[in-house]
Amino acid sequence: MRVTLRATTLFEYFKKKPKRAPELGLDRHISANELREILSQFGPKERHYRLVFIILAFVGLRPNEVLNLQLHQFSRDFRELTLQLSKTKKAKRRQVVDFVAKEIEEFVKDHISQIIKFHGFLFYSDNPRCTTGRIQPCTLRWKMFRVRQKLGLDDYYLNPDSGKRHYRINVYSLRRFFITQVANNTKIHWAQDIIGHQKTDTTKIYVKRIGIPKEREILDKVFKDFLEKKTSDPNQKKLTDWMK
Repeated sequence: MRVTLRATTLFEYFKKKPKRAPELGLDRHISANELREILSQFGPKERHYRLVFIILAFVGLRPNEVLNLQLHQFSRDFRELTLQLSKTKKAKRRQVVDFVAKEIEEFVKDHISQIIKFHGFLFYSDNPRCTTGRIQPCTLRWKMFRVRQKLGLDDYYLNPDSGKRHYRINVYSLRRFFITQVANNTKIHWAQDIIGHQKTDTTKIYVKRIGIPKEREILDKVFKDFLEKKTSDPNQKKLTDWMK
């Protein structure tokens, strides 16, 4: 059976063909400035996508964990959420840094009627073709593709074993950004504890819980004033002013 692909999609993709990044000395992580530039591309009508990306980058959840967030999982001030980890299925309390909690609170206040209509899911989708009623992971990947293409951030590298192409910046890069920032500014086992990782090498590392007060201290230290920093564009307003 012959399969016909959408010509417009292929045309848009190859119109600005991504460049292969050099194999040696390649930094495969998203930078803070690149993250700010990406967040700046979402206008008022795409506020929910921007919030998804913010939660990925500053809470460190997996994409499907973010898209399945419900209102009842958050504390009243949105500074804590209870999460069932998608891999281990264990419940875990996660701290939310203050500026992210404020973003979530403002979003919920502005969309509370729709959130209630869609059974408490924050990232609902009123698209009639969407059977789940929630934003799908493929939609996030498409949004990231369009944004990074617009910003010229579509460089990639090849997996030396499989030869598969990997874009340096993708949806999962935002979670990696969170882990990297916490690990580089604290201790690696603290980052492992906060994110809920279980090391699956020959030996599993078990660490003592650092405790909720210490976890909040770490997050406040790492991400304090992040949104107060400016993007590479001198005319760009602060991130905190974009949605006002």
